[in-house]
Amino acid sequence: MFVQRNSFTELILIFLLTYIAAQTAINYSVTKGTNTLLVFAAFLCLTLAHTLFLLYILVPILYSFAQIAQLFGFLLLLAMLFRVNQAI
Repeated sequence: MFVQRNSFTELILIFLLTYIAAQTAINYSVTKGTNTLLVFAAFLCLTLAHTLFLLYILVPILYSFAQIAQLFGFLLLLAMLFRVNQAI
C-alpha cells in the first residue's frame, strides 16, 4: 500500500471513537432526534473504518471496505450539518 499505517495510533483512535460513539448513543437515547442519530451513526461508521484499517494488514480487501465506511461516516456528518444549517 502507499501509506504505512501505525497500529498503535489506530488502536488509540479506535478507543477514542468508541468512547465518542458511546456518548452519542447515550445522547440519542435521551433526545431521540434525527441529528443525534446521524452523529451517532457517523461515529459508529468511523469506528468501524478504523477497526478495518487496523485489520487490513491481515486481509488486504478490508482496506477498500474501510475507505467506504469512512466515506459513509463523513457523509453522515455532512448530512447532519446540512440539516442543522437548514433549520437556521
